[in-house]
Amino acid sequence: MLAIAFLELKGVATHTQVALPTAGEFAVHAVYLQDVLGVHPINAVYWSLCVEMQFYLLFCLLLAAAQRCRFPVFAAAAAVSLAWPLTGLHVPGLCLPYWHGFLVGAFACWALRGMLRPAWFGLYVAGLVALWLWSHDRFTLVCVATAAAIYAAAAAHKMGVWLRWRWVQFLGMVSYSLYLIHNPVMGAGFNVAYRVLPHTAIGELVALLAVLAFACGAAFAFWWLIERTSTALSRRLRSPQPGLFPRKQSA
Repeated sequence: MLAIAFLELKGVATHTQVALPTAGEFAVHAVYLQDVLGVHPINAVYWSLCVEMQFYLLFCLLLAAAQRCRFPVFAAAAAVSLAWPLTGLHVPGLCLPYWHGFLVGAFACWALRGMLRPAWFGLYVAGLVALWLWSHDRFTLVCVATAAAIYAAAAAHKMGVWLRWRWVQFLGMVSYSLYLIHNPVMGAGFNVAYRVLPHTAIGELVALLAVLAFACGAAFAFWWLIERTSTALSRRLRSPQPGLFPRKQSA
């Protein structure tokens, strides 16, 4: 709704006719199928939400399968995931080309919680590194580096020590909200800044700093009103039952 409101605002500010999404297009976005069905996105960054929801659904299906059969479901999922960075095959709208990035994060978590042997996590990381050396895929490199850094920090008991600067913690807290709204918010901010500031190097610098501050402030408001409230609600609704796997289970 916020993105649609900014589209309407853009039309008013620029005195142009802006195409707003139809009811059908809005419904497709509501179920995260816009990329799969080839619908023009309301916000350019929403492609990742479509992929993200597929990650969760696929992961839940694999968990259900792992609980009901003795076949090494996630070992097979890990092996299959290597095919995408190896071949570079891209499937529009589907999460499969990014599946290995999600899986390496899940394996890092399981290794830290004692649900997966660290050696298996290390083997998967090594496989992804080898594929990066072959394909030079930057997405794979970033995913592996991030998962390895998180694992190293947690294993060293430094998760609560490293990067404790207040401004870093603030940016981390509002980062997801900032990602979701930065495109329309910063577009509107620059539109206003360029109307009132001189087109000089100093003016550009002031515009950049002002728009960044505006975007961070808007992200904080979005986090406070929506993300924080939703997180608190999810914690109240969370089942008190133990996790899906025994803590000491190993692969």
